[in-house]
Amino acid sequence: MKEDNTSQINHISENVTNDNVVIDNTTTNTNQTPKNKKRSREGKTNYQGPSKKRREGESDAHRGPNPNRVNTYPKRKIAVLFGYNGANYHGLQRNPDVRTVEIELEKAMTAAGVISPENAGSFMKVTWTSCARTDKGVSASGNVVSLKALMVPDMVDAINKHTPDDLKVFECNSAQKSFSAKNKCTSRLYHYIVPTYAFAPSKKSEDDKPFVFDEGVRQKIIECLSMYMGTNRYHNFTSSKGPNRYNNPRSQRVIFSLGCSQPYTVDGEEFVEISIQGQSFVFYQIRKMVGMVISIVRDGQSSNVINACFQAVQKILPVAPALGLYLRKTFFEVYNSKCVPIHKALTWEDTEDALQKFTREQILPYITSRSKEVMDGWLEEQDKYPLSYEYLMCTTQQEVNEKFPEGQPRFVEHVSEEENVDGDK
Repeated sequence: MKEDNTSQINHISENVTNDNVVIDNTTTNTNQTPKNKKRSREGKTNYQGPSKKRREGESDAHRGPNPNRVNTYPKRKIAVLFGYNGANYHGLQRNPDVRTVEIELEKAMTAAGVISPENAGSFMKVTWTSCARTDKGVSASGNVVSLKALMVPDMVDAINKHTPDDLKVFECNSAQKSFSAKNKCTSRLYHYIVPTYAFAPSKKSEDDKPFVFDEGVRQKIIECLSMYMGTNRYHNFTSSKGPNRYNNPRSQRVIFSLGCSQPYTVDGEEFVEISIQGQSFVFYQIRKMVGMVISIVRDGQSSNVINACFQAVQKILPVAPALGLYLRKTFFEVYNSKCVPIHKALTWEDTEDALQKFTREQILPYITSRSKEVMDGWLEEQDKYPLSYEYLMCTTQQEVNEKFPEGQPRFVEHVSEEENVDGDK
């Protein structure tokens, strides 16, 4: 009896296959789901469930970790806070023909192992997005990019080992899978450094005393800046490439705060910083905002001129030099309210001291050392082609046609391609 049972077991084991068990010449399919029954009637192979496509020569016995994989670090979406001196870069955005910030930053991340070699050179593969773009010569002390990264140990130090002195990463924080530095940013804060003599009266006489930047001048600047507060149409504060028509909805922008610092001295030259925080900006917007403030103060005009520039009439406004502008900080209030406690809020408080140190050592010296030469040339051009404030105060096209049948009495706006600074961010 015992021999008969052993013989029967051996008979069964010899007839076992992957999906079918043959007992006494009777076939029973163990994978006959309703979906597979339908596929069998259609003459198709049974569905075996989700699995990776078999690689050529790969064994069925074991599909363990790929021995050819270089890195085994987990991959996460991260937000990277970094700063740079824009003097030696042709802007932030990647451009294969010139040196840009994104190219140098990506090289450093690849060398540090944050981006795998097979994903290097493809921003789409790592879902790379930037918070605010800057163009040639423009600096930033608090820009942010987001990407899918390999979580290498001591990521900040690992990246900074491969960056040049004028580019530095301050912080790398994990973020939600859906996080986008561009779309989740609620506002950007820009600073514009101006030498105080730029606000000296444009009309001078022999009896005039030397110009002194006092609190009265600073309050006049703040009065002009307050005209930008809130939501307005900036069709006159952009270039021909931007939304330069009154009825274009993209010309409408929101400004949250503005200010003017107390004067400070660098190498014997006095400066002030104008701060502008807004949701986003169109081409030339910040530089034209600053240009109008400087012109109104030095020409002794009313700040109401700015309100008139928000009206439908097309007007050409002065564009301040690109040199003084830099991105100070970016904000993510809505994202921060939802990400905590799973992810760290993107407030950058832990690295504020390092950020300010980089600004003092890398950005401010570059701007202040060249400011006089650049600003002198710009002021000379403004004196050569003075603004017509009577035209700028016109609020309807009918009023313009009656007073200025030949159009605005001012030179044609000229800004070189290399000076295109604040884009649609």
